[in-house]
Amino acid sequence: MQNPSGRDQASRLIHSSPDVTKAHIEELLRVKYLETQIALLGKVWDGNLCDIIIYFRLTGRVPEEPKNCQVTNRTSDCIYLGCESGEDGGLQQIFQIEVMSTDSDKFLANLTARNSPNFIVCSLPPKESFILVVYAINSKGRSKQVTIHTSTLPGQSKEKGKKKVIL
Repeated sequence: MQNPSGRDQASRLIHSSPDVTKAHIEELLRVKYLETQIALLGKVWDGNLCDIIIYFRLTGRVPEEPKNCQVTNRTSDCIYLGCESGEDGGLQQIFQIEVMSTDSDKFLANLTARNSPNFIVCSLPPKESFILVVYAINSKGRSKQVTIHTSTLPGQSKEKGKKKVIL
């Protein structure tokens, strides 16, 4: 079961509680990192809102950058990167990785992940250094980027890969 969004929680709170206060709503929305515009009209009686008409508009924010990014595995031609999602800003987000070679200043790859910021980047040259740039994107914009320096492992030489046959 998924956690309800801030909008769903606010709606449930407003409709299920006759004594919801402006502070309750603002705190709920602040916790969900949503920008809000709240207009409250009603009678205040003992700190509670009665006969309240609430209008609110929720607009999302730019997502937070991915967190705790680590290279989890390296081979001679692949790099495995795992991160945790940051706050999505209340909107659906995707994740991007850009791969650049530090040896030749070449842009090598740009990949997108839809569910989580975890990437496998292959077809890379062996024994080369790279800069990985990872960020999240939603309809409000792009997060701050996370930069990671890593490298592929040395590949097997052609001589090592061949079996010698002695007659």
